[in-house]
Amino acid sequence: MAELAHLLSACVLRAVQALPPRDLLLIFEPGQGGPGASDEDPGPPPRLRLSADPSSPRLHLQHTRVPGHDGPAGPFYLLLEEHLAGATLASISQVRGDRIVLLEFRDTPLGGRRALLAELTGRGANIFLLGPGDRLESSLAPLPSPPPDSTRRQRLLSPGQPSPSGAGTQSLAQALAEDLPGPPEEPPSGRGAPRTPAPLSWLVELVLGTQAQTEHSEQLSAATRRRLDRRLRRTRSRLQGLARRSAAAAGAERARQDGDLLQANLHRLRRGLTQIVVDDLYAAIANTDAPDAIDTPVLDGPAADAPVLDAPVLDGPGDSDALGSSDVPADSNAAAPQRTLELDGRLSPQQNVERYYKRHAKLQRDGRTVQEERQRLEATAAALEEYLRRLAEDYLRAELESLPGVAAVDVGGGLSEEVQVEVETARLDYLGISMD
Repeated sequence: MAELAHLLSACVLRAVQALPPRDLLLIFEPGQGGPGASDEDPGPPPRLRLSADPSSPRLHLQHTRVPGHDGPAGPFYLLLEEHLAGATLASISQVRGDRIVLLEFRDTPLGGRRALLAELTGRGANIFLLGPGDRLESSLAPLPSPPPDSTRRQRLLSPGQPSPSGAGTQSLAQALAEDLPGPPEEPPSGRGAPRTPAPLSWLVELVLGTQAQTEHSEQLSAATRRRLDRRLRRTRSRLQGLARRSAAAAGAERARQDGDLLQANLHRLRRGLTQIVVDDLYAAIANTDAPDAIDTPVLDGPAADAPVLDAPVLDGPGDSDALGSSDVPADSNAAAPQRTLELDGRLSPQQNVERYYKRHAKLQRDGRTVQEERQRLEATAAALEEYLRRLAEDYLRAELESLPGVAAVDVGGGLSEEVQVEVETARLDYLGISMD
């Protein structure tokens, strides 16, 4: 705390940079009588990072560049700007020897005293904005409500309750220096400054900041893989549904034929029927038109040269009797296969006929749209598989190869990106350009 207190004492808070979900950056500028106020070249303004990240809560001066947040800031960050922008940092101290830091501000925009309380306590890490009387104004993370019969230690701060204050007896800086290893590299220095004035902050940023960034990258990669997997499963499920729709659309012509058969038997229909058996004339025609329906003798010997007699042409009413009654069946549809058509007993005969024709029209529309949608979904599935393959190559392979005992990792499966080039050889010849 002594390191930060010396560097930030009497500095004016210029801006609050939101780093959701659990970090923020306080950007200061030297105030009157503060460190760096009289320097000709004070260097870049000090930036204090407060992180309530459960994996690595920390407090340190930020040396490296931090990417800005894209998108709107949350209400807590907006409240900090309203209460603290332009205020002067009066003090920064450790609270009760715990991993809790209190930053007190004076000359605030709304008047009176304001403070930030950072609980850097692992999974329960949080940052609080305190108003007059040290009463809680807001918190970065939601406050859980402890059960009434809980025997665990109560939280340091509760909504509407005053916050304890006062410096602790144990040095937080000393504890950090003992727990963290030395930095393997020097921090980026300011103009003309050979070393950082905050070596412990650089140590925290280098070790805990790198650890947090690695964990965030792993979590983001895992979350991305899960989202891609879910979307790929949904896409494949929709492709299966389209395959069923495509198979159903292939029966559009059969639905029209059933409507025709039902129309031809309209006189047999009545309300209340649930099915009817009719002669399937279309199936009979299909069987008759089949290539193997009629056996044609193959003439091989002398009979091949024999004259072919033309079939008699039946003209008059008595000509048919000359062939005999057994040659022409009394009912030409007697051999037609039977087909059972389902009916809706609540509908009238004509409505049942129209139902089949409407089904035919719907299946025709599906047949026109299914193919386009199927091509689109197949392209989406291919792109998702490509994304998953790249994630496996860029992240999973590096993670697995870093494990002890793993010599190499090969990524298989998925689709590989391919570029096809079609060459117009005739145009190349005309222009005098060779493939070489």
